[in-house]
Amino acid sequence: MARISLDPPNTLSYRFTAWYARRKYGMQLQPLAVMGHNMPVTRADVIFEMQLQRWRKLSRKLKDLAVMASAAAIGCAWCMDFGYWESVTNHGVPAEKLRAVPHWRDSDAFTELTSARRNWSSSPRSWRWRTCGPGSTRRSG
Repeated sequence: MARISLDPPNTLSYRFTAWYARRKYGMQLQPLAVMGHNMPVTRADVIFEMQLQRWRKLSRKLKDLAVMASAAAIGCAWCMDFGYWESVTNHGVPAEKLRAVPHWRDSDAFTELTSARRNWSSSPRSWRWRTCGPGSTRRSG
């Protein structure tokens, strides 16, 4: 059971974002219903997502693999499900590659270059937030 109600206030902004989500994804997304309780957060998230769509440095398929790897790393079941659906349905990423993401080091589904990129991105030097996370030696204040 969700800790936050999935029945947000029925404001004009929320109705518009819910309509757009139904139009784009064919259904109402639960995270949107949760964010609907705070429309400034919803607007910021929508703007951020729209900016992400404009990034062109990586191929769409490699972006989808990175999203799935991030979702697997943090253990977000919804992110894994939605990322899998969107990647296969809208972006043409092979399903076997997506299924291999959690155990990519042992998989033959990835090229050597993709594996090298993923190996670098999962290394401690690329995750700056780890130096400030729980259990770090860095002290605050």
